[in-house]
Amino acid sequence: MTNIEQEAIICIAAGPSQLPLILSAKKLGYIIIAIDKDPSAIGLKYVDHYIQKSTYSFNEMLYDLSKIKEKYRVSGVLNRSSGLPVIVASKISEYFEIPSLPIDSADKIVHKYKLRESCPNNIPTPEFKIIKKGSSLNDFVFDYPVIIKPSLSLIGKSGVTLVKKKEDIEKAIILARKATMDETILIEEYLPGKDYSLISLVSDSELLPICLLEEINKLNLSDGTISGQGFKTFSDSKDNQLQKEAHQLAKYLIDSYKISRSPLLINFRQDQKGKLHLIEIHLDFGGDLLIEGFYPKALSYDFLETALNVMAGGDVPDLSDYIKPTAILFKKVDSINRKRGFKTFSANTQEELEQEIIKAGI
Repeated sequence: MTNIEQEAIICIAAGPSQLPLILSAKKLGYIIIAIDKDPSAIGLKYVDHYIQKSTYSFNEMLYDLSKIKEKYRVSGVLNRSSGLPVIVASKISEYFEIPSLPIDSADKIVHKYKLRESCPNNIPTPEFKIIKKGSSLNDFVFDYPVIIKPSLSLIGKSGVTLVKKKEDIEKAIILARKATMDETILIEEYLPGKDYSLISLVSDSELLPICLLEEINKLNLSDGTISGQGFKTFSDSKDNQLQKEAHQLAKYLIDSYKISRSPLLINFRQDQKGKLHLIEIHLDFGGDLLIEGFYPKALSYDFLETALNVMAGGDVPDLSDYIKPTAILFKKVDSINRKRGFKTFSANTQEELEQEIIKAGI
């Protein structure tokens, strides 16, 4: 018998990254069902029901989900993992008749090469070539410099290399192949501008923009590899042309891929004229410590409570509040506990924030 007195939320995985989501859902009074193959996952002590299955396989968890469906009214699915769990989340949402996006759309978005192939004409993207298993580089002609990257990876920026000359491309491809999960890599036109991330939610197919962040990335000059160093706000104002451009592109993507309810994090890169080009899309809550470090400093409201309310089909909040100039800088992973630290800066103006970042040596 379905329990209609309390709503349930499914959380995909229950590790350290998912703990903030679980605790926030607990605070809001939801029944929490967690799916994780690791019975020692730290978040499990706070959940009401546990499904011990891989978050990569919907079919494996289907029987357990059928039992949950008999007992509870599931109103939302929470996912903070990129890659295959995004597809699983869309399948779970379809099973429980929760607004989300078509499974086919999730599959196209997760695999970067499919995203490139399916991207509508009104969304600018870098020129690209797809290298699948067994392909020969002799079949392709490249204009250097180029970006080599895995089509599907677990960790952001892993396996990504800027290649400036032909003799370095083989090494970069080997690195990308080690990081890819779908045996496919992309070779992209190099765009010389800055990287930006649009943080937003989608409710009833409407864009709910939160902020546009400038990525702080580092290029290793010795081997061309690229690593993420942090994020920062780039403007005091929400009313500027770059944000308007990002919002319009996001609306095109929502319509094209029929996204009705989801977190939506979109990565763009500017070309030499300042025009934004789509790089990738994330349909998860993100794993770049923004929840832990950035949002509490930059936003006047509780990001997680707001996002969980949207994901459960609640009222659409007003997200037009002022964004405090803020930056988050990543520290090296601790060799003992394997955790990545961070440092946050906030300032009264964007100019003051930039000075703080300079002082930090970035």
